[in-house]
Amino acid sequence: MRCKNMLLFFEGLSPLLKKGWLLRLFKCDAKPIFKQSYAPQSGEIFAILTQMLETFEANLSQSQKEEMENQKACEDLKAAKEAEIAAGQEQIDNNC
Repeated sequence: MRCKNMLLFFEGLSPLLKKGWLLRLFKCDAKPIFKQSYAPQSGEIFAILTQMLETFEANLSQSQKEEMENQKACEDLKAAKEAEIAAGQEQIDNNC
């Protein structure tokens, strides 16, 4: 009777509580939580994290290669622009 009264009490609560772990604690036919078997999920989580690490490392390597190429292109462009500026300055100096 006591379990039935507890369940009637919980019927008036929100659906989230009904479906939540609190309701499972008060069910009479449920095993106590400390006696229920536990299946760790850490293996699956570890696999996902390992895959994420591999992806991040591959992306980092690719990004570093692109950054080096872009740095070289920037330095080449800077040298070309400085040469143009020097050539323009030389023309100005020669015309005066």
